[in-house]
Amino acid sequence: MNDRLERLRAEIDTLDGKIIDLLCERFRTVKDIADTKNELQSETEDADREKEVIEHCKDVAGDRLEEGFIEDLTNLILSHSKKIQRIRREK
Repeated sequence: MNDRLERLRAEIDTLDGKIIDLLCERFRTVKDIADTKNELQSETEDADREKEVIEHCKDVAGDRLEEGFIEDLTNLILSHSKKIQRIRREK
């Protein structure tokens, strides 16, 4: 196979690893948020905060990534974050 293609694929693998590491870090923080919400007896879902997070991600991406992609990705991350919080609340 082409050396250049192999190098590019290795770069993608490295970047994918970094993305996974960052998601793991984010979800560890989500667990801390869930514990804090439990202590404060706060609701798991906060629609206003979710909108803030989506807008923040769109702002960070700017015109580098398609807005619809950012919304879809952020909604997926938020959905999993809420799942983690619900599971944490049940403990």
